[in-house]
Amino acid sequence: MKPHSLLLSFAASLLCVSPFSFAQTPAPPKPLDFPSVPATPPEKAASTFEVLDGFTMDLVAAEPLVTDPVAITYDEYGRAFVCEMNDYPYTDKAKHKVSQENPTDLAIGKVRLLTDTDGDGVYDRSTIFATDLSWPTGAACWKGGIIVVATPDIWYLKDTDNDGVADVRQKLFTGLKKLNIQAVANNPIWGLDNKIYIAGGTNGGTVQNLIHPDEKPVTIRRADLKLDPVTMKIEATDGGARFGNTRDDWGNRFLCNIRNPCQHIVYNTKYLSLNPYVSAINPLHDAAEAGDQLPVHRISPPEAWRVLRADRWSTDPTNRMPRSELVGTGVVTSSAGITIYRGDAYPQDYRGMAFVADVAGNLFYRLKLTPDSVTFKATRVDGDKEFCASRDIWFRPVNFANAPDGCLHVCDMYREAIEHPWSLPDDIHAAIDLIKGIDKGRIWRLTPKGYKTRKTESLADKSSSELVKLFSHPNAWHRDTAHRLLFERQDKSVVPELKQLLKWDDSGPYVEVHSMWTLNSLGALDEEDLSHFALEDREPEIRESATILYAPFLTSAYPPSSFDNRLKDESPRIRFLATLVLANSKSTSMTALFDQVILRNKDDPWMRLATQAFRQSDLAVGVETTLRRGNPDSPGLVTFIRECGVMLGSEPDLKKTSAEYFLAALARNASTNPHSAEQGLLGLCEGLARHGRSPSDLLEHLQVTRKETAAWLRSVSQEAQCQAGDDSLGTDERVTKIGLMAVEPDITKIQPALQKLLLPAEPDAVRLAVISLLQRTRAIAMPQLLLEAWSTLTPAPREAALQALASRAEWIRALISAVENGRVKPGEISATARTLMLRTPDTVLKARVEKLFSTSSRGEVLAKYQPALTIPGDAKRGKVVFTTVCAACHRFKEEGRDVGPNLATTLAWTPEQMLTNILDPNREVSPNFAQYLVELQDGRFLVGMLTGESEASIMLKDPMSVEQSVIRSQIKSLKSTGLSLMPEGLESVLTVEQLADLMAYLRTK
Repeated sequence: MKPHSLLLSFAASLLCVSPFSFAQTPAPPKPLDFPSVPATPPEKAASTFEVLDGFTMDLVAAEPLVTDPVAITYDEYGRAFVCEMNDYPYTDKAKHKVSQENPTDLAIGKVRLLTDTDGDGVYDRSTIFATDLSWPTGAACWKGGIIVVATPDIWYLKDTDNDGVADVRQKLFTGLKKLNIQAVANNPIWGLDNKIYIAGGTNGGTVQNLIHPDEKPVTIRRADLKLDPVTMKIEATDGGARFGNTRDDWGNRFLCNIRNPCQHIVYNTKYLSLNPYVSAINPLHDAAEAGDQLPVHRISPPEAWRVLRADRWSTDPTNRMPRSELVGTGVVTSSAGITIYRGDAYPQDYRGMAFVADVAGNLFYRLKLTPDSVTFKATRVDGDKEFCASRDIWFRPVNFANAPDGCLHVCDMYREAIEHPWSLPDDIHAAIDLIKGIDKGRIWRLTPKGYKTRKTESLADKSSSELVKLFSHPNAWHRDTAHRLLFERQDKSVVPELKQLLKWDDSGPYVEVHSMWTLNSLGALDEEDLSHFALEDREPEIRESATILYAPFLTSAYPPSSFDNRLKDESPRIRFLATLVLANSKSTSMTALFDQVILRNKDDPWMRLATQAFRQSDLAVGVETTLRRGNPDSPGLVTFIRECGVMLGSEPDLKKTSAEYFLAALARNASTNPHSAEQGLLGLCEGLARHGRSPSDLLEHLQVTRKETAAWLRSVSQEAQCQAGDDSLGTDERVTKIGLMAVEPDITKIQPALQKLLLPAEPDAVRLAVISLLQRTRAIAMPQLLLEAWSTLTPAPREAALQALASRAEWIRALISAVENGRVKPGEISATARTLMLRTPDTVLKARVEKLFSTSSRGEVLAKYQPALTIPGDAKRGKVVFTTVCAACHRFKEEGRDVGPNLATTLAWTPEQMLTNILDPNREVSPNFAQYLVELQDGRFLVGMLTGESEASIMLKDPMSVEQSVIRSQIKSLKSTGLSLMPEGLESVLTVEQLADLMAYLRTK
């Protein structure tokens, strides 16, 4: 029998008795007993791999020289510093606590120093460089030592007496949260700017500077860290994924998350600091396809416990099961260690490819990166095979490194089981040994066909001039190490040589990019170096770095033509960066350059974002320019004008002239460009509503200062009231008219019209627009109107109505009364709305909410609904249930919203798994779908998933699947609820038969 079949048969034997058939006196359950799979000896392990393209996996280190390797960095001597995470996933199984920090875990992690003494490409000497580290996950070389991330701390370790053991041990920072061991800060890497970038994970933390204790602590939730090793200052930067952190040759940084194999950090949100009201696009962009159903093609048999867990998701209601492990095999569940290949040993077409490990699948694969507007697209290139897969379930690739030998080295933790203990049912957790293999570990070289071993040269003793010459080396380790050493030395004798390299047309992009950044680090880069040479270079990679570095020189009213040309560069990314840099300059004429910036790039949302980084006063003038010069009714420009309106309306001080100037520009051009003018006004209404205002608040002032503008606003309001109910108009036009009704100073005048627009005959888009208008204008009659229409609302308008009603105490009171008198059923209140309602400061009202939503224990509910597993459900009726109950937050097939997980994953679930996920959604909450509560300064509450954060704002994905940028100045408090976005209590709206129907529908293909 094949190994795979043997394991499946074993798992099936464990399930031969129905978990719901009980004898009168049931015997206590027997402990599970899984067959142990023996480890493959190091000398035989290479034979377990299948590798494409003639490559082989060659062992360069194994136990006892190394154990549990998770990250490698190489110093200037070519020595390998290996972080050994011996404390994964815990150090005391009996004391480990679920879903909380575990301070009892011992700090038994290490850093190992490996040396190849004879130059044969295999490490033969090992010393323990440092011990007693907690969760060591990466190191970066600095001045003869290493900076190590070891949560909760960041250390500096150095060996001063050359015995291979660190005798300098200085704690630099502390405060990283030691919570989920698979969401820990990790993988510090050097950027071209000579800063160290640390992947923040998703645990977050409040980082305290121990070198400068007076520095304000840095709090991160979904962000990375940037460390200046000279000043020892640290700051938050864009990012916030799981385990992996890499960059390409030109400084573009990439991360990966569990089911997000390749994420590109498109831009630095600090560029938006001059305009804190911009609605930012999340800079963490999925370059590769992401999701729950990405296939992987493992050749190893799935572990017996994994098969059992997938087949028997919730036999025991006390089990804890994650959604990340719903099947025994076949899908991406553990993307890790993303690394861009930058060596010189592989064929040329491999350069720039991303390698990503799937730890649970005993494999890794590659992705080809191609430019896509200002970002990249990452695609698989090997069809239905993986680039490297092992038949050995102990093979656990977690990370890669570009090595001195020009190859990728692969960190293999080599464990029988890799799994987070929080993701295991108690009985399975009790039966498997998650630290088995703690004494093992391997490092592999991914070796190309025909490769010849080469001895690593030491760069430590090379002169500064010799290091400069290494900038042309095809292997990244040589270039990066030379770059770092020159930064450490601060030897300005090489400045003339570096400047000369910028003038040579045939220096090559590597040389010029490294030369520019090194000159900058030496304080010797001047405007002539950039404007006369680098900015005009034929290589886009050089122009890109030059554009970023030119920022300090933008001090005159008009940039030099060399920079001006970058605003119309053939590369979208250079145009994007040039716009951001220009927007942040201190002395720039926006009007003179506006046609180059926006009119050329009107249809690209990234470019519109860059343009909106300008100051509000510049944007107001820019809109006027757009209306006069371009075709302002083209979709891209209309969108831009509306987005500008949102930002200008968000200014808290109405005495500023930007909003007034903007309105005047719209009014002046309304006769020739009515659509653009209306959309700009809609945007302004939205921005003003963020501070509880409307355009009518400006009317009194405008009637004195700009009478024509005031007259236009009144005419727009009257026309909107007449046309909003005209069903001969298109839906989009009617939605616009409804939004413009916000201009009416007395909202009670339009209440009858709004009541009609909520009738069932109206399309969802119209009803959603009415709900939005009622909420934004804080209409007193809103609860009455929405609750009268409640029974006719379809999922999307109903969820929008809930969010509106639950956002303020006076409206919550009306909603609770409706639940208490039976007009609204408790199960119809979504989890997000319940969270908002429970946050009310009114203690009496809060008590009513708590009483109303008290639910039975999940165990009782699961037991009650077990018959749904045997009733033959009707998929057609189930589709109706899905539309009514689930579609507001979940997508299945072509219906619903992408707020929670896509329910395509249910095709791989057992009925038991499906039952538990529906009725007990908080059994385990994935960090990606955790609920955050935001209290705003104006008393409103928002709830959703935190998808990113920057210095100026956070990214929140609300229950309507809309990702919005929330300005930090508007936030009073921000916290995670620890709950799922999906509500408990669906049993109140689902009968056993309806649940059976829903499950039948979710199993249809």
